[in-house]
Order: sequence, then C-alpha cells, then structure tokens
Amino acid sequence: MIEKKILDKYDVILMDLWGVVFDGNELYPQVYETLEKLYERNMKIVFFSNVPRRKKTVEKLLKTFGINKPLYHDIISSGELAYETLAKDKVFGKKYFHLGSATEILHSLEDYEEVHDAQKADFSIITSLLSSYDSYTNHYDRSVELAKEAIKAKLTLLCTNPDKISITKSGVIVYCPGMVTELYEKWGGEVVHFGKPHKIIYEYAMRKIRVKTSKVLAIGDSITNDIAGACNMNIASVLVCSGIHRHDFEIEIGEMPKGVLQNLKKKYSISPNYVVSLLRDLVF
Repeated sequence: MIEKKILDKYDVILMDLWGVVFDGNELYPQVYETLEKLYERNMKIVFFSNVPRRKKTVEKLLKTFGINKPLYHDIISSGELAYETLAKDKVFGKKYFHLGSATEILHSLEDYEEVHDAQKADFSIITSLLSSYDSYTNHYDRSVELAKEAIKAKLTLLCTNPDKISITKSGVIVYCPGMVTELYEKWGGEVVHFGKPHKIIYEYAMRKIRVKTSKVLAIGDSITNDIAGACNMNIASVLVCSGIHRHDFEIEIGEMPKGVLQNLKKKYSISPNYVVSLLRDLVF
C-alpha cells in the first residue's frame, strides 16, 4: 500500500486501462474496491488510454465490468482525440488510405473518403491492425505491406494507438499499431501520434482536467508509454508491474519484482516515482 500522505498530494489520477484496470477480459483483483476507496478520498479518476476508440465506446466497455460514474470523473482516449482533431478541420486532407481494419473513428467522420490506392490519398491512418487474418503476426505483416505503399506515396501516417505491444488474458504478447509506425519512421515517413507517450494527448488531458501537473498522478503498466510520457510532462507516476512487463520482470500477477526501480533506471534511464504490483496496492 502507498502511504496515505502520498496520495493526499494529488487531486487527479490519470489511470491507464489495459494492464492496470483489466486485461481485456476481466478486472484485476480488487480493482472495483480500489476505485471505491479512491472515490471516498475525493480523488478524481480520469481513465487515460491509448485505445483507438471513441469515449462513448470506452464508457460502454467499462459498464460491462460494472464500473460507472461517479467512480470515475472522465475518459480520455487517443481514439477520441484523433476523432476530435479530424472532425474539427481537414488539415490532413479528405481522402485517407487505411492500414487497418474498419473502426468507429472513421465511420463517425463525415466528409472523409477512404481510397484503396495510396497514390490517390491525402494521408494514411492506422487505427488497428488488420483483423481479417488468422494470427496477430499476419495482421502485422499485412499492415506493414500497406505501410510500404503509403511510404511510396509519401503520405503522412496518423496513428491512433502508439502502443507497440499488448498482453492478452493468457499472457500472450500481441502487436499493436505502434510497431508499424516505428517502421514507418525508420523508412523516413512522417507520423502524427495521438496517444501516449506523446505530448499531444497529455496537453489535451490537461486542458480537460484543468489542474496543475503537480497535482496529477499517472498510473500505468508501460514504462515506454505511461511512465515515459508522465516523466516528459513532469507528472508523478506509478508503475503497475503485473501488466505488460510482467514477463520482463519474471513475476506472476500480484508479485513484486526485486530491485525494480534501480533496474528500470539502468535500462531505460527513466523510472516511476512509485511502484506497485497491482492497482489495489494503492490502498490495500
């Protein structure tokens, strides 16, 4: 448990979802009870995710887990930020070349047209990996092939989910759009990222919550996204070890790795302010 006086320093928690609240299928142990205790302490919980979906969709997903307001204050997703940016103006053009499967973001937008020839597009966008293949590796391979077409057409690539990997309930690591955009940039392409660890989504969040960064605590399970992004914004952070990195730490869910802060500092040159195994360790 983190000392109460530490939590009392903050007014708002930017809380990641996958790897912190749930694994995509079920809640981690005592998550609901933890959210209740944080609410009793008047902490404003803002779910802060790289999910390439609209806010209303994430809200519905949370309801399936029994998580409703007032347990949380707001939801900020990279998908909603991308949608709002594209809906506001046509700065990137109107014709897009899509590198993934169809998503609600694109379906929600008016005055945009999907084209299947990269040479006829104004920009490219990746909202997820292709889902019409038999394995995650094949999803990735097909998206990479489409990315090569976009590179030849010199298209700016918009990425609604900068995550490189995710973890399933069974512990299997799967690829995310960030793996494709990493290649895109190596090939000399321009990428606009809408999610963590990039400043655009933190600035968007700060406009929403309207508090000083010194009063914000970020909680996430990704060192390179959640923790790095918080550090770049001078926001205090908590790393949840039982999420995406639990294989790296060689632990089971609920265990705490030894010497984690020192090892993270040595490997990544960054480290969180606090470390827990599970979200529940904040209050239990």
